[in-house]
This record gives sequence, structure tokens and C-alpha cells, in this order.
Amino acid sequence: MTMKKHITGTIAIVAIMLTACVSRGASTDKTLVSWVNLIDKSVRGGSAISVQSGIEFDGIVFAEREKDKWMAGSDYFLRTRKKQNATPVETTDAKTLIQMAIVYKGDQLSIYRNGELYDSYNAKNVDLLSRKDNFVVFGARSVSEAGSIGAAIEDARIYSKALSVEEIKSLEPNKESSISPYAWWDFEGNKVVDLAGRYPRSELRKGARLAGGKLILEKKGMMVARKMKQPAVKHRRIYSRAKKGTYRVPPELVNFKKTQSRLQVINAKEFGFDERKWQSDPSRIIYHGGKYHVWMIDGFVNGVAGTSPANWKQQVNLKSSWILYMTSKDTVHWTAEHYLPLGPKGSAYDLTIEQADVLYHEGKFYLFAEGWTSNIEKYGQMNAGIICLVADSPAGPWKQAGDVLVKPAVDRKAWDCGMTLNPRLVHMNGKWHMYYKGLGWKKKQAETENGLAIADSITGPYTKYKGNPLLRGHGHFCWRYKHGMLMLPFWTKNILWSQDGIHFSEPLAAKSNELFLFGSLYLPDDPSCGEPITDKPVTKYWGLESRKVEGSSWDVVRIEWEFGAQEENE
Repeated sequence: MTMKKHITGTIAIVAIMLTACVSRGASTDKTLVSWVNLIDKSVRGGSAISVQSGIEFDGIVFAEREKDKWMAGSDYFLRTRKKQNATPVETTDAKTLIQMAIVYKGDQLSIYRNGELYDSYNAKNVDLLSRKDNFVVFGARSVSEAGSIGAAIEDARIYSKALSVEEIKSLEPNKESSISPYAWWDFEGNKVVDLAGRYPRSELRKGARLAGGKLILEKKGMMVARKMKQPAVKHRRIYSRAKKGTYRVPPELVNFKKTQSRLQVINAKEFGFDERKWQSDPSRIIYHGGKYHVWMIDGFVNGVAGTSPANWKQQVNLKSSWILYMTSKDTVHWTAEHYLPLGPKGSAYDLTIEQADVLYHEGKFYLFAEGWTSNIEKYGQMNAGIICLVADSPAGPWKQAGDVLVKPAVDRKAWDCGMTLNPRLVHMNGKWHMYYKGLGWKKKQAETENGLAIADSITGPYTKYKGNPLLRGHGHFCWRYKHGMLMLPFWTKNILWSQDGIHFSEPLAAKSNELFLFGSLYLPDDPSCGEPITDKPVTKYWGLESRKVEGSSWDVVRIEWEFGAQEENE
């Protein structure tokens, strides 16, 4: 291995030593190391190295929560310090090589810069290295392509143990260490080679290149290293598969792609709507009265930052929920109309409502959502469960239909005892199929699973399917298609096909590199979407989707989804 000349002013940035909870008997201790030149500190929220499995990841992240500060990046900030007031500001120039260190040992996380303690705190860590499907990401903090870093990576490593301070200080870029690394890249000879041999496959994406023995990452630049050729996100494991040959998958479904464009809110300033803060989870899109209608989360309603347990109780004093109602005549330009009102004091949704799905049925509009309540004495917990509101017009007024339709299970061992969320409905085979997300007791968001509840009437009563959960994942969008139904699991590039609404095919992969993130499609041939525009099968759709933007916020964009050409006589 070639040695590089000593670089004056070398500062070691020792990456993040990630130690996670004991899982399946494996140690969660680990160390990430990266030597970096910060060539553009205005680029924020990216990683000098991350290790990922499914949607769980740990990485050395720069300036995501606060400008010019390093942090331990993680899925949903589960292992990230919430406030960084005490952490130093990075003042290095672009010519100075720095080493950063963070250590996860047991449930202790310690970050080091140049061998000196940068930050330390307790974190419930996870085991990522023992998983067969783990992979490594440079540039974006995770494979979802969220965040960027403007940097040149001289050397990067992962160790399967928590290194001591002395061991961290002993490391030098492009030189072997006395401790064998789990993975190691020195980028010598302008080649991407894992010198430990663990990740033989690598991919340089846009904005990433090799030069001068370094990995150069410009804005949106990204490199992914894998053990084998496999989807970037493999965490969607199907529990209830269709047997081979049982169903005929429509042939066009094996060839589909997605594109996206910017959403325009024409009265954003006048209404107080800020698309750079937190908008997500658009509902099914309804066409009625010459307009398109959608309901979505606006997490900063009335100046209160939503989507956080710390803010739920503040919602008691608000006059409206987080659900924003919007309309459009051309699908591109949208008008913010109003926020959905909260329920009366003591109801299942007097704190807020989240993640709505709206359907048109027999002249009425039905809004399904998860309700959050202050009446814990009645409902047992703040997440009361999935409720249904009914109105004669998309603009309301809305009234609750009955009580909670799908409640969290009472049994603390049940997969959905913690929460029941994200309802999506499909009417097929004479029954209403409600697909919903469940979370177990004291489980993390990354551990959510999806199940099914069935009813004869749209307002219930709903009975949970005995074979739940159907599949793992963080939500979905689903709709009727030909002689069956389709499901788009969030955070994947896959689409699932089912003929009975219970058993699903193996995932079909999209040609697009884009993941499907918390979105919905307009279905012009589906009566549940209002006034049908066509009665012919549709293979090209438009819709709305949440997208991660700089920092930790979400934005909503317009997407187009297209299937391949259909076979004749299909």
C-alpha cells in the first residue's frame, strides 16, 4: 500500500464510535473513523461516514441540527443529542485535514475531535455491524440521500469495538493500525477499495469523485459501499407472501419509474405557511367541484413545532390540529385553505390529528387519521387510535363517526400495543380493508410494522386480521388496480401486488433511484377519489410526496408515477 506524504497541520477527525445495545447476543460497540478536509462548510446535514441497515444508521454528521457543529447522526435522532449548545463550533479551514472521533460503548456515546473529547452522553445504541444487510454511506447521512457534506475524505474506517482514547490518538491516515478494522478505505491510487475486504461493491453517485487519493464529496455527492448487490433498503420483509403462480402480476408492474417537481403554494406568505419547515404525509387526493383537494401535516401550525412528544400537550391550547387543508385547479399551484379543527375537550382528538387519508363514498367525505387525546383516563394513552370524521363537503364541517375504529392492543406484548397510525383504505371483494401502521410497547419508530383491519361498512366496526402484521415498514400508500390492489411501502423503491388484499407478491423494484417517501397518488379511475375522470385502466399517475430537505425538515413535492407499456388484450 502506498504511503502519502505527511500533511502539515494534520488534525485527526476521529469518526464516530458507535456502540449499540446488545441485540441477538451481539455487542453493539463499534467505532467509525474519518479523516476529512471540510472544503465547503455551507453544505449541511451530510456524513463523513455512516453505517446503515434498513432505515437505522449511525454516522459522523456535520452541521445538521446546528451550523458548523459535528454530531452523531442517527435515524430519527434516536442516538443524537437534542441540544448542542455546549459543543464547539468547527473553525478549521479547507486546507486542514481533521480527524473526528465518537465512541459508542454500551449505552455511552462519546465524540472526539483530534483525540480530544468533543461531546459525551448516554444513548440507547443499536447493533448494526452483525447484520448481514448493512452497508456504508459517504456524503448523505443515509441512503435516503438526506443531507450533504462538502468534504474531501482522506481515510475512513469502521472498527467493531469501542476504541480507547489512546487507540484513537494512535491512528494515522493511510497507515495500518495495530487493531484490525472492520472496514477501511484509504482511496489511494484514486480507487475505491475496502482494504478489509468486507464491502467489495461500491457506487459513486452524482457529486462524488476521486482525486488526489481522496473521495471528493460536493453538494449532493454520495458514495455507497455494499457487501453484495442488493437494494439499498432491504428492511421491508414480507410476512404474508403469495405462492408462486397463485396470482398473475400485471406485466406492466415490472417496469415503472418516478419523477418529481416543486410544489407551489400561491398564498404561502399570506397564510403563514412555510414549506421549508415541516410539511409531510399528504392524504389521498380528491377531485370535486372542479378542484383537487388534499390534507397534510403542517407541523408548525400556530407557531408550535409539531411531530414531537414534547409539544403534544401544547396542542391542548391550540384552536386547530396539524392537518392543513389545501386545494388546486391545476395540480401545481395550491392554495392553503384552513387547518382542521380539533375535537372537543376529552375527545379522541383534542390534542391533534395526524396522517390523514380521505375518501369519497356515497356522496360523503370520510377522513381517517390517528387521534391524539388528553383524555388518557378514557383511552389509556395519548394515542387514542385511528378515528373517522365525516363531512358533506371537502371543506367541512367534520363530525366524528363513532369512537376509535382501530385501537392500540391492550396486551403489552402485541405488535401494535404502543400506537395505531397511518390508515390507508381500499375497498375490494365487498369489504373495506384498512391498512395501518403499528408500534409495539417502548419500540422505536424504526421498528414499526403494518397490519390490516377489515369491515363491511366504511365506518366499521373493524376487525383486526388474525395474521397481522403483514409486513414490516414505516407506512404505505395503496389502491385498487385491475383485479387486485397495489401497495407502495414508504422508504423503498418497491411496489407490492396482491389479489386478495392479504397475500402480497415479492417486491417489484422501480427503475428510479428515488425512494417513495410518505406520499399519495391521484387515482382518476377510482370513485374513492371523488368524481372519476376516466373509466379506463391508468398506468400514469401524479401525486404528492414528502421529501427530506436541508437540515431536519420535510417538504412536499409533486411526483409522477408511470408503469411500463401494457400487453395487448390485458
